[in-house]
Amino acid sequence: MVGSTYRGKGDEQVTEKLRVRVGPEAIFLISCSLLCTVVLCVSSAPGFWLKPSVSTLAVTIDLALGFPVLGYFFLVRTGKANWMVLILLAGLGMLLAKWWVPGSDLRLSGVLEIAVVMIEAALLIALVLRIRKIRRVYRAEKARQPYRVDAFRVALTTTLGRRVGAAIFNEVSILWYAFAGWTRRRSVTPKGVPFSGHRRNAYPALLAAFMMAVVVETAVVHLLVSLWIGWLAWLLTGLGVYSLAWLLGDFQAARLNPSLLTESHLYLRTGLRWQADLALEEIIAVHSQSPSEKYVKMVMFGSSDLWLECSEPILVRGIFGIERRVKFVGLGLDDPDGFRKEVQSRIVSPRSAWVTGECLSVDGGQHRSMR
Repeated sequence: MVGSTYRGKGDEQVTEKLRVRVGPEAIFLISCSLLCTVVLCVSSAPGFWLKPSVSTLAVTIDLALGFPVLGYFFLVRTGKANWMVLILLAGLGMLLAKWWVPGSDLRLSGVLEIAVVMIEAALLIALVLRIRKIRRVYRAEKARQPYRVDAFRVALTTTLGRRVGAAIFNEVSILWYAFAGWTRRRSVTPKGVPFSGHRRNAYPALLAAFMMAVVVETAVVHLLVSLWIGWLAWLLTGLGVYSLAWLLGDFQAARLNPSLLTESHLYLRTGLRWQADLALEEIIAVHSQSPSEKYVKMVMFGSSDLWLECSEPILVRGIFGIERRVKFVGLGLDDPDGFRKEVQSRIVSPRSAWVTGECLSVDGGQHRSMR
């Protein structure tokens, strides 16, 4: 009796672990792999290509419709992805069909061509409607968000979903800041005290030197690789240009969007890498020593100078939709002493105010010192 009860509990624990580990995304990937395996095995059977028109249509429909159907049931319906992912899955299925099917056989019938044109027209109309919705949400959020770029992020994530919207936001923002943001001024909406973090540790000079090294390296690699593989040389050159745009855009984003301290809120920004919005009531202390708990390092270059401690875990957003919830945030600012004084003068929490690593309560009593 005892042994059977023990095995029952163990089975329940193993089942619970499997439930946690195997999510909709894993089931979707397994289903797509099985679909590709079945199509590949069937298409490799002797005599399958005796009637190319029928075989081509079967493979194309299986791949171009199978992926979106699986994506709808396991990703869209479960809330793991936006419906826009179905377009990407359909395109992936068409590419696989073009790869597997012989080039001379991949010709669609008249009815199927009309269907493809209608689907493309429907997708184009849906995209136009989405763009209109993005513009409408952006205009509404521009008056609410502390930065205009935040309004753009909210518009994309609200319309396209968190993951897809965040990915598009990062790519578009990087390119915009890199090539079109040099004549722009700071886009801070509310009144407050800005605190930049892009000039510390001689970061501009180091960034310029690093970018020059990337330019030289990209040119040398292109010349060498082009002697053997031309397309690979251009691919590596494109990656080098993209790296330069990313570095430049990230620096511009940090310059134009500094952290902002208002009468009621603190808006923390580190270029496009990390951002966090919190009320001053949530701040317990400003530490000058690193905490023992985990924290997010919001620094452009180098190590943190100050660490904010919050009463509850706050949401910190990163690139490509990454989110972290932490109670400590490490900051690297151009004026850490001025930031600490301003925050300490506005903290309304009765617990503590920190000065040079020691904790002094508001009523004068001394608490435990920082480690």
